[in-house]
Amino acid sequence: MANTTKFKPFSPCFSSTGWFCTCCCRQSKIQRELGVGVSIYFKQLKNLVIILFLCTLLSLPAYALFWSGRSLNNPDKISEDQKLSLTVNTFIASISLANLGEKSININKLELSKPTQGTEMFCETGKIGRISSYGIAVPLETSQEIEYFADTYCALEVSQANIQLYDKFCLMETHCQFKWQIPAVSTYDTLCRKAYQGSRTDLNFAKYALYLEYECDISEIELYYFGAMKRTRLANIVIACDALIILLLAFNTCWLGFKINSEQHDAEKKFVHMTDFAVRVKNLPGKDAFDNLDQLRAQLVLHLSQVVSKEPQVFLKQGDVQEVDASEIVSVHFSQKNFEKYRVLLRIEQQTKEGQKMRTKQSNSQGEDFKKKLEIKIRLLRESILQQVEKYVTLHQKDDSNEVKNAFVVFRSMEGAARAI
Repeated sequence: MANTTKFKPFSPCFSSTGWFCTCCCRQSKIQRELGVGVSIYFKQLKNLVIILFLCTLLSLPAYALFWSGRSLNNPDKISEDQKLSLTVNTFIASISLANLGEKSININKLELSKPTQGTEMFCETGKIGRISSYGIAVPLETSQEIEYFADTYCALEVSQANIQLYDKFCLMETHCQFKWQIPAVSTYDTLCRKAYQGSRTDLNFAKYALYLEYECDISEIELYYFGAMKRTRLANIVIACDALIILLLAFNTCWLGFKINSEQHDAEKKFVHMTDFAVRVKNLPGKDAFDNLDQLRAQLVLHLSQVVSKEPQVFLKQGDVQEVDASEIVSVHFSQKNFEKYRVLLRIEQQTKEGQKMRTKQSNSQGEDFKKKLEIKIRLLRESILQQVEKYVTLHQKDDSNEVKNAFVVFRSMEGAARAI
């Protein structure tokens, strides 16, 4: 037989899925045609999209703080082929915590052979700060950045004239240029020979160069539209936004659980349950009034049928609904006071199965010691089963061991159950 199943497509953009809110339409086309489960799934997706978008907005201060680090997205450290545009990986890394991992230190190299030399200083992020180190060393030739041999470094003291020029033109600026006065050989010859402690008795300072290191002060960050802002203040804003994100996610989780349960509860109201057809009858007569449960069942069915047939109609008639006799009863079940007999029977069944497994192990085993141990366990298990059988017989002989407490009557229609209630 050919498969005649037909699938109906739903547009992902124009199908109404509803929202988890009281002010919006909660009923949707998908819920009416595909059920409440599919509807809740799409509503939850909408909720997550909005919540994650709000979390992204609250994360913008953190992105600005991470971007200011300029450790990964620094144009000075990107090759010429990559300077025109940042790659996706570099952009993602630049707005992450890893971008703050490097301290911004700039080095200038000056020739010792000239009395004065023009120098240019700049900071990609922040402003030019104080001089961190100043001295001479043997240059380490590299094609990418300025380096020197650390074991040849000799620290010098910056002259007062250079400090005045530095403070005037460069300090707390983003870019500056001025003439740096190179110290004479006589000012550092004796000092550096002493610093080397005799390791270099024959020094050729013509091979040395002057190195000037300065840090970039990033205590303030330039933000678009907001201007300069203290780094500590921006960090406090990031902490506050992170706290709001945590509270938002926690609140949304609780609110989403409440809405899902509410949606499911409202949907269940529209469905018919088995309990809508059943009633519970309490205060049943004692065992003296009937011989067995079948007799009690027959008397109960006859009594309820007569009661229901005399009661007025509860539900209004609907045109296309097939009429069913309201007094018709489908089944009657009893709840009993004591189920100890059934628990005893279950224990007997479990112990019997366990004994059969032991017999199988005993027949397949080759060791005599193991067979003897199994025989002892089987004998003890047989004695326990006999005790359970005796207990069951004793409980069965008691008149009050199985007293009936309630009866659960299931009608053919909800009309019958409503009349009986």
